[in-house]
Amino acid sequence: PNPASSFATVSLNLTEASEVSIKLMDINGKEIKNIQNPSTLEIGSHEFKFDTGLSSGVYMVNLTVNGNTYTRKLVIAQ
Repeated sequence: PNPASSFATVSLNLTEASEVSIKLMDINGKEIKNIQNPSTLEIGSHEFKFDTGLSSGVYMVNLTVNGNTYTRKLVIAQ
């Protein structure tokens, strides 16, 4: 959910086996949390639920798939 509070979920659907990493960044681009170390994931749907442990604010989720990075905003509202 976005905004999130205590927990957030990153969902993705892969059409081929892919090298994936997920990082949570602050608004200035500093890494706050490593959600998924780079690893190869199989075809299909994947969900990564994580404890935010963060104060209210705007953060960025960086999803890297096969070297291509996608960034999405995550709002934390406590």
